[in-house]
Amino acid sequence: MNSFDRRIWILLAGLAGLLLVIVAAGSLVGLSAPALVPESGLVSPRGPLELAFSQAVRADSLNDRLRVINAQGEALPGRLDVSGAQVRFWPDQAFLSDQTYTLRLEAGVQGQSGLLLRDARSWPVRARPVEVIYMTSTEAPDLWAVLPGDGNANTPAARQLTFTEGRVYDYDVSPDGNQIIYAVYNEQGGIDLWRIGRAGGVPEVLLPCQADLCFNPAIAPDGQQLAYSRRQAGANNSQPAGLPHLWLLTLANLSTNVLTPDPNVAGFQPVWSPDSRYLAFGDASNGAAYVYDRQSEDLFSQPASLNGPLRWFPDSRRLFVSIIEGGGSDARPFVQVFALNVDTQAMELVLGADLPQKDFSIPEWSPDGEWLAVALRRVDSGPGKGLWKMRLDGSQSEVISPGEIYTNGAYSWDPHGRQLVFQRLELGSSRSLPQIMVWSMDQPEPVLIAEDAVLPRWLP
Repeated sequence: MNSFDRRIWILLAGLAGLLLVIVAAGSLVGLSAPALVPESGLVSPRGPLELAFSQAVRADSLNDRLRVINAQGEALPGRLDVSGAQVRFWPDQAFLSDQTYTLRLEAGVQGQSGLLLRDARSWPVRARPVEVIYMTSTEAPDLWAVLPGDGNANTPAARQLTFTEGRVYDYDVSPDGNQIIYAVYNEQGGIDLWRIGRAGGVPEVLLPCQADLCFNPAIAPDGQQLAYSRRQAGANNSQPAGLPHLWLLTLANLSTNVLTPDPNVAGFQPVWSPDSRYLAFGDASNGAAYVYDRQSEDLFSQPASLNGPLRWFPDSRRLFVSIIEGGGSDARPFVQVFALNVDTQAMELVLGADLPQKDFSIPEWSPDGEWLAVALRRVDSGPGKGLWKMRLDGSQSEVISPGEIYTNGAYSWDPHGRQLVFQRLELGSSRSLPQIMVWSMDQPEPVLIAEDAVLPRWLP
């Protein structure tokens, strides 16, 4: 072996030794501690709590090593999602805003490289206050948000989120409250989909639709996809837009595909099941309720003379369907509510079997599945629908906003199931403007949040 070859071998041996030193040093240092996202520890009541590692971690190494502990020292049940270096914890029940929680990570978490987390870490976390988001005014709608107050002088002022000069059509809020997707009229007469954060800020065009009408956005609870309705523009200005068809948009890469390519199947007001597996939507033109199974990619329908949107049970296996019944020369039409089972595809009457007949709007479950909020009226009464809280069997019913004075709708529960936001319109005056109200179990009288406003939702 000549001197040159000897030097090469010595150099290679040195590099190998250096590599062994680096590996040994890495093993001694271990896996870097993750960062809490956001760093402030202020999160949505629905979660998630998120940790960002420097490298992908093994999901099985997190078992029993990540816990969320409440002020009483109890570990909270929830769902853990691990995607590469990102770890998320979703609580089974919403975090309370008046309590500090501890996110605890024990030592022993293993990265895909084999490195171990050497030291335990913990972070204090709190749930941010829940706001109400709505559209105002009815003639030039934009999106606003406000913290529900008690109606006195100290009630916080509303803040404007979008500045479209009144061109917002409708919107949806992500389950974690971090993003808002909204539909806006464009200069071609179509409707585009836009996105902003919960604080507002610079808007982003999510889906330009040119002359087509894209509306009814619905974000899946897992945040992966967006369902929306799309009406194709007519061939010229004299031809109307086509039937709405349901489309899916993958939020990671913004690719979009039609879910219902059959030109005879329309789709509007899509709603995801809480577990993100199923997507339900209505087709009023054919009188049918549809359910799409995201797992099997099967689509089935159930004949139904629909009256309004569909709503899921908390178990993700059933959904409420409101169906028009009766009518004709000798009877007034009324609406009954059925439960559609996605496993058996059977319909069961759950509200409206009693006499005298009542006209129901679609019910809304509280997050814990204990209470229903539902608007209803007697068929032989006036036009106003009162808003009620009740059990599924109709027991323990309590009126929240009377139908003799107002007609009520667009109601939803807050993440804790303690408050209802709803829209109401006073009857008997042509000058009445729609109002946004909040009712609390701790305060029997609803509080006015906004006037000349519509379509309220919670912004967690």
